Amino acid sequence: MNERTKTRHLAVVTSSYPLHEDDADGHFVRAAARAHRSADLSVTVLAPERGGRTLNDDVTLVELPGGRAFSNPGLRENLLRNPARSLDAMRFFVALERALDRLACDALEVHWPFPTAFAIPRRLRDVPTTFVSHGACVRALLACPAPLRNLLIASMVRPSVRWGFVSDDLRASLLSSLSPRNATSVQDASFIEAAPMDLPRRQDLGPAWSRPAYVIVGRLIASKRVDRALAYAAQLAHIRDNDIVLIGDGPLRDELLEKARALGLRLHATGQLPRRETLGILAGSSGLLFASQTEGLSTVVREAEHYGVPVIDAR
Repeated sequence: MNERTKTRHLAVVTSSYPLHEDDADGHFVRAAARAHRSADLSVTVLAPERGGRTLNDDVTLVELPGGRAFSNPGLRENLLRNPARSLDAMRFFVALERALDRLACDALEVHWPFPTAFAIPRRLRDVPTTFVSHGACVRALLACPAPLRNLLIASMVRPSVRWGFVSDDLRASLLSSLSPRNATSVQDASFIEAAPMDLPRRQDLGPAWSRPAYVIVGRLIASKRVDRALAYAAQLAHIRDNDIVLIGDGPLRDELLEKARALGLRLHATGQLPRRETLGILAGSSGLLFASQTEGLSTVVREAEHYGVPVIDAR
């Protein structure tokens, strides 16, 4: 086989990847990995193990120990709730570095590069690498003290790296927090590209809610500002007098249920649902209530727009 037809190998590194076709966790990483497949490019995905994966994709999936640290509602919330989960996170990063060191690859795509990029072994640091920063990655960097954040950024940016952000707002928020030198380095390496999505046809979704309803979708954590969405809904009679369906789970669930009761809202908290069921309720709703200010180009907003659902800005 000559050099022109030689199969190349891409390693996709992620801390979130779906269990099955109807799992929402990391579905956009799966869509990206599948989009890369071609006759001359093979794709290997390295992700935390979660048990029971049933996906049948034309990619190689390497599952690594430590998955409990990255399960819903996310690494930061899991560590705050149970600091012992930091041991699971360490197991994942150690296993990831070892797996990458054994892997023959011509290119890397690293989702949530902070902190995942620090597990890239030295021998691969000159391999063409694409970072993909979603909201949680940028929020984690912004939560670091400024001196530490600048040290981290200086060690992450190198000539082999292109740095993608899923929205311009996310990139701008990070750039504004950096030293001029680091901001220039990130700006020069960066590009904007919305996360890919595989959206089912409307007829393939689950049923709509049984009554007219407005929906809130997302992890029940502070940065999603679900409390603000509920307060906004309570001010508007045409929303307040309908069901409000809260889809998602997280540490603020009980607090949000109590707030809804105090506001006199008919809130139905479903917990985390299968993706098609979630999309069916969203697509059949009267509107999506959205209050997060740290999402950039939010996936759920794009999903609502795809299915023609009004997005009610509660920020």
